[in-house]
Amino acid sequence: MQNKNKKNYFLMKIVGLEFVLILIFFLFMFFKIETDGVWETALASAFFFLLLPLVVSKYFFPKKFLKSLFYNKINRLELLFSLAKTVVFFGVMLCLVWWVSWEGHVGINYLSRSGYYLEDGFMIYFVNLFILPIVLFSQEFFFRGVIMRAAERNWGVMKALFLQAAAFATFEVLFLENYQWQFLFLSLLFSLFLGVVFVQTRNVFYPFLVRWLIVLATDAIILYNINQAKNQLSLIS
Repeated sequence: MQNKNKKNYFLMKIVGLEFVLILIFFLFMFFKIETDGVWETALASAFFFLLLPLVVSKYFFPKKFLKSLFYNKINRLELLFSLAKTVVFFGVMLCLVWWVSWEGHVGINYLSRSGYYLEDGFMIYFVNLFILPIVLFSQEFFFRGVIMRAAERNWGVMKALFLQAAAFATFEVLFLENYQWQFLFLSLLFSLFLGVVFVQTRNVFYPFLVRWLIVLATDAIILYNINQAKNQLSLIS
């Protein structure tokens, strides 16, 4: 029992070192890349959140660790429940955002991941359909999969939920030029929801799908608002 606890603690330290390495890279190296950042984001996410954990797991993690991230096979019932929960959560998020009257990019735009390409119809479809899945799946594999599973082996489900949420929110805050507390709140809430989805389904694919659908819905709303504003301006002019 004591040896098992030592192994789990050692595993958590390895995961912690990986997370620190990711923070250092994105803080001091990634943001110095002076390009549009689309391909760089996808490649950096795939390497640090997916490939690096896979390589490290081969040498340090227990053999069954990675299998536990996809423990349950995908089935229609779980998929339908996940989609239903996604609709409810997204509705609650929208109501919360509008109720507190968060303006500009603080609010519904937080969930968007297409950034400055939202005004370009082709780019928003390209990013959402080809780039975004790489980024989101890699991040879900690391945060909801590796971090949460490692923490769960040490401290149980509840502490693991909050730990992965804190790690996710910390990483998300790095992308903010002007930090506002609403972002931290939304990050924690969003991450807790995704963590619950993983706990209930025991497959990283489900939180990835949920997050992808929420981002797609968010970008659709934002794109619709942009088009509506353009139409109004054209009528005025």
